[in-house]
Amino acid sequence: MLSCREFVEFLEAYLAGELPAQVSARFDQHLAACPACIVYTQTYRATIRLARVAYEDDAPVSGVPEELVQAILRARDHSRPS
Repeated sequence: MLSCREFVEFLEAYLAGELPAQVSARFDQHLAACPACIVYTQTYRATIRLARVAYEDDAPVSGVPEELVQAILRARDHSRPS
């Protein structure tokens, strides 16, 4: 059986449907037997959904000085991995 650690390590690939059917079946078996990983998976899905919603409208709020907006955008660009 899959351990909780293994489950978490490959959860993103599992949810994206990127695992081979045999490996995905092991994930399904683990979820059927592990309430903690069920909760973790639900929380993970909710986090992804909320992150997508948070970035849907990336437009600046009106009334914010353009200089501040540009500084924030530059800082955000520098913090993203290349």
